Amino acid sequence: MKELIIGTLLLFSVNVFAAISVERYNETIYINDKAYTKELIIKNNDSIRVEGKKSFIQLKLEDHSIMLFKEGEFKLKKIAPQKENIVELKKGVLYHYLIKSKDVNFKVNTKYASMGIRGTKYMIEEKESSSYVCVCDGTVSVFDYINKQLKLINKDQEVLITKDKTGDIKSTKQQMIDMNFDIFQEMGYPLINN
Repeated sequence: MKELIIGTLLLFSVNVFAAISVERYNETIYINDKAYTKELIIKNNDSIRVEGKKSFIQLKLEDHSIMLFKEGEFKLKKIAPQKENIVELKKGVLYHYLIKSKDVNFKVNTKYASMGIRGTKYMIEEKESSSYVCVCDGTVSVFDYINKQLKLINKDQEVLITKDKTGDIKSTKQQMIDMNFDIFQEMGYPLINN
């Protein structure tokens, strides 16, 4: 009986923490202000800081979505397989590939906006004075906190939101499309039809 209880607890522990795994990383990464080592387990409410021009961390979630963070800080507010995932991007760049699923909602909160995602590839850059969203595949809904506007950003479109205004949805410039193509290729999840 004792072995059954211990085995059940171990199985439960593995399932709780199996939701987030590090696929790859480079340079200086901190989890809750501690230098990242492979022994650290990343979980809900962890703050992750990525320092340096070449630094990044690529995470895989249990829902099979892939996130690459560069040069910044973010918090995994809520990672719940088969439900809702919430990431708070404080500064830096996020590249994200989310497999379309009716069971999983994904939300990224920034200083100026909240993005709702369901099956797409996109990038968000958060700076002190702005939030930039570029959609590489699919659609991202963007709710602007300042002007209380909801916008749908589609493939090869972008929007810049500042403390003063929400920019118009624009076509993404080819240079940005090419850069995103290269990043998703490096992540192992290439974009189709560059």
